[in-house]
Amino acid sequence: MREERVMSNIDLTRIEKFLKRAEADPSVAEKEITLEVEWVNRKGIPQMRCYVSSGSSLGALLEAELPSDLGGKSIRPTPFQYFLYGLATSYLSIFMILASQKGISFDKVSLSLKTRMNYLRFLKLEEEGAPYEITLRIVIESEAADEELYEIMENAKKLCPAFSPINVKVFLERENVNQ
Repeated sequence: MREERVMSNIDLTRIEKFLKRAEADPSVAEKEITLEVEWVNRKGIPQMRCYVSSGSSLGALLEAELPSDLGGKSIRPTPFQYFLYGLATSYLSIFMILASQKGISFDKVSLSLKTRMNYLRFLKLEEEGAPYEITLRIVIESEAADEELYEIMENAKKLCPAFSPINVKVFLERENVNQ
């Protein structure tokens, strides 16, 4: 039995086992993710909610609310904050996996994200504006060379699913409504 190899709280042994399975059967690498987001019409309750399962744990109930300027009550994080959190954590997780696979250890790693959102773009279809620009800043305590860290940063940017072009298909499905 092999000893567990863990670096930066990432189980590298599990990654190696997964890679072997996926190389033998590439379909193992594709994971379907389904979310059911419900709009809530009850006063005093967050406008959106979604139960998210997480493999072996119980999962979590995510709730979101529009900011007050867009008709919400600001009692939960906004959908935009969740989107940005997902983008930041997707990138950081890929960065940490790549660094760990190269044997780079860290005393501390944090990532900050900054952007400006123009709410008029959500309210007026004809409203144009500059495309959103998002700035990520990674703060690292490590003995690794800057060149190596920059290479990992660029590779994480190429591999991160949040930075890839996304083909979104939207379908309408009606439920039967008895009147």
